[in-house]
Amino acid sequence: MDAAVPRGKTLWARTWPNSGLVDVAVDRAGNTFVAGVQGEAVAIDSLLLAKGGYVICFGPDGSLRWAKQIPGSNLVNLKVATDPSGAFIYISALAAGPPAAFRLDGAMAAAGRIFVMKVEAATGTGVWANSIALEEEMDETLVDRIATNGREVVVAGRFAAKSLATTSGGVGLTSSPERGFDGFLVGFTAENGLGKWASRVGGSGDSTAPSVLSDRLSDVQVAADGEHFLVAGGMAGDPVTATTGGAALSRIGTNSNAFVGSFVAVDGTVEWSRLYGGTGKAVGISAASSSVSDLVYFGGWISGQVDLGTDVAAGNDQGYVLAMDTSHRSTRWSKLLDGVGAVCSVRTDDAGDLMAYGSISKQGFSLEGIAVEGEAAGTTSGAFVAKWSSSGELLWLKGYGSGDAHIVPLAMVVTPSGGVRMVGLTDHTFIMSPDEQPALQTTNQSAFVIALAP
Repeated sequence: MDAAVPRGKTLWARTWPNSGLVDVAVDRAGNTFVAGVQGEAVAIDSLLLAKGGYVICFGPDGSLRWAKQIPGSNLVNLKVATDPSGAFIYISALAAGPPAAFRLDGAMAAAGRIFVMKVEAATGTGVWANSIALEEEMDETLVDRIATNGREVVVAGRFAAKSLATTSGGVGLTSSPERGFDGFLVGFTAENGLGKWASRVGGSGDSTAPSVLSDRLSDVQVAADGEHFLVAGGMAGDPVTATTGGAALSRIGTNSNAFVGSFVAVDGTVEWSRLYGGTGKAVGISAASSSVSDLVYFGGWISGQVDLGTDVAAGNDQGYVLAMDTSHRSTRWSKLLDGVGAVCSVRTDDAGDLMAYGSISKQGFSLEGIAVEGEAAGTTSGAFVAKWSSSGELLWLKGYGSGDAHIVPLAMVVTPSGGVRMVGLTDHTFIMSPDEQPALQTTNQSAFVIALAP
């Protein structure tokens, strides 16, 4: 592929210091929503953002539209999603330590450990809030993703507790002592926030020590048909089962496997699921489906020999992407990405193309003959975003970083036309692109959001 191939053009970028983990969502009009936790007070334009949880709305041009503080000094892992209408966003959060209340304007949830909230997209006004309580928890719960089809809202993550139950709606899960860690999905009714269904996904005999290899559901996304949710994760137990049905899956090899599955939106029933594994270790981090084909895209991390469906890949702590035919659950194509530490997000646009976002782990990073340019070529701790066609042809690649910057890519979303919004953390100034904007000026641990054109 020659240098004339078009690449994603930077539209705008924003950064602010002293931030914890951040997440991003975008609506069909191009408005971008960022949720996170601020470690110290900071001014964004004329707005002072205090310490604690927050959600910010940027317009299509990157201008600040509104920002809302979410009270609670112990909130972590805020996640955000937009509904198809663009009228509302949904936020999930985790309270670190003792259970806490969760509120925004008139929306308030009872004390719990996991929270979900509906917010008006135009103003940031809270509509409703609900919480999930955990019994005899090992304090290793994670909330990894939230998604909505406009009717159901689903939260995914990992829990290590005797039980999990919504405080409104009466939906819950019960674990057992020998199970260790499990992935969870909890579905809520979008209209009023009542708990609707819950599913525990995991295998018996999982490690009692939390790690990236513990049973965990790290991503949930609305499938292209709007009637299912796609789920990605990693499974260390055996066999892998879900409390909402589906076949028991036997782990491949003796190490962790990557998990991908489809769950019916209305009741959480398992439509299908699959594991990828081998003698090495595999984790699924993100999944998405195409609206113009029967493909599901899947990405994550492997170490050692893992069968990705087309052949056995031997990776040394490397990222991967693959396209799976949903009719037969067979791999159409797969790519082991040399120089990628992990793929943290895969998403699709209305044309069915795949976008992937992840970490760069070696200097001179390139994919399929296309190299990153400028200072990013010298980084061993940067970020990349790449676009492939549905047939697996690499269309463009961009890299971010510098010799001094340590970049942590966190999440990416895609507009219907193929525009990209990505967020992460960095501890040093880095160059946007040799032919585009100047460096993002950062201090301390800074959050960033970057918008790319299709």
